[in-house]
Amino acid sequence: MRLRFIVPTAVLLGSASAKSLSQALVGHGSLSMLHSLLKDLSLLERFETAERSTFLAMTDDALVGLANWGLNMSTIDPMLARAILEYHFLEGVFTSSDPSLKADVQLAHSVLRPPVLTNVTDGPVVKLAIIDGSLCAESGIQKVMHINESDIAHDNGVIHTIDSNLVLPHNISETTNLGNLHKFWEIIERSKTRESLEAMKDATVFLPDDIAVRQWSSALESLTPEQLATVVANHAVPNRVLYHSAFSAKGNEYMTLSGLKITVRHSRGNVFVNEAKILKQDVLIFGGVAHILDGVLAPLGHRGKSIISKTA
Repeated sequence: MRLRFIVPTAVLLGSASAKSLSQALVGHGSLSMLHSLLKDLSLLERFETAERSTFLAMTDDALVGLANWGLNMSTIDPMLARAILEYHFLEGVFTSSDPSLKADVQLAHSVLRPPVLTNVTDGPVVKLAIIDGSLCAESGIQKVMHINESDIAHDNGVIHTIDSNLVLPHNISETTNLGNLHKFWEIIERSKTRESLEAMKDATVFLPDDIAVRQWSSALESLTPEQLATVVANHAVPNRVLYHSAFSAKGNEYMTLSGLKITVRHSRGNVFVNEAKILKQDVLIFGGVAHILDGVLAPLGHRGKSIISKTA
């Protein structure tokens, strides 16, 4: 399998290492369990022959901790174990000295593909960034971890060790629950759109925070489930996984599931969706990506009682 070159500015440390991925894992004192696991799951050869890769490698302590939590990678369904490891194996080479990481958060696609544990055609991403001078990775449910040891080079890429595991992006219900976005989830439940929303593939969802929903509470409480379904659909863009890197300074226009046109624009250092400001961008979810807003999306110019269009 040939991995796509995601970040053209990323380069390996120094010259060619003349060391295979397998040799790099075996030669590192804390990665022996991972090496054995990759062999047992028939992933080692695939990972070794992949060109230009970044491997967030779980140490022995990380694998033991995962087993103690109840997920023993040696005994669970091999398909599930492979999927978890595939989420840790990223396309493109990202070193701790990569200038792009200092400029912005980088979105690294993993080699995991549907239908197992993801509904993103191009693979769920891991967010890489330099925080307080250290390389960090963010995965599902907004879990952020510091890289333990970085820049272990091998023939086709680089390894960074981690003392914990990445979390696969969760569904919307779990993401809203853990992100304290309970009010919008209540609207989803009342509108009976949960099943269709969770099933969306390659989607972008804008999630108003609780304060925003409370500001519209009087209007929302008077709506029927069908009208609430339109409100929910205002916040979903189908067939487009729109990470923050997709939003150009000139502005972009998109069509939501309800047919509502929304405009994403930059203004004074912030990003707005119509009149709502993005408070948190690139929240990774099972079917794509979400962005948290400080407002509810309605037809432009509509306020209060006119939260849905007259044709809805």
